[in-house]
Amino acid sequence: MSGYHTAYGSNWGINELRGNSDYVRGPIWSGIFKSYNGETYDASEFYKQKNTNVTLESSIYYSTEKIIFFFPTYFDNGYKSDLFKSEPIISFGIGAYTKMGPYSIEFVGKNLVELGGNTSERPCVDSFERQYHCGLGVAWSDYGTSNLNHDLESTLNLVIKYDF
Repeated sequence: MSGYHTAYGSNWGINELRGNSDYVRGPIWSGIFKSYNGETYDASEFYKQKNTNVTLESSIYYSTEKIIFFFPTYFDNGYKSDLFKSEPIISFGIGAYTKMGPYSIEFVGKNLVELGGNTSERPCVDSFERQYHCGLGVAWSDYGTSNLNHDLESTLNLVIKYDF
């Protein structure tokens, strides 16, 4: 008898694990802009990251005799600077793979459920107490947070292969 245990004739494991230290959910403003009077300003210091970013992607699988189920996950711990903040996020998906004779079928949905990940910005203020966007140099009232899109894209894929 081996030291390994099988539960209901099935196996599980991790078939993918990737990590990096880059913030990948969307662009961050450079902080360099031209004002309405044509002068160039550098407010890049306000957008410098103050936390160390950790991004992890993995896929856990559960294998039965006929179908392999897998569960893609994504995590990052967000982005923090003086004027831009992105909260930590974790997302989950689900997929399945099976082989039927010469055909193989794979269906996967990624980022179907997201927890966290809200983003927010704060304005700069000039000497006249007027608020403006330091990334674009426009009045804060003219800038809408609709320009922010740091959500993960949900995807659904179906792949059918014929092996000959």
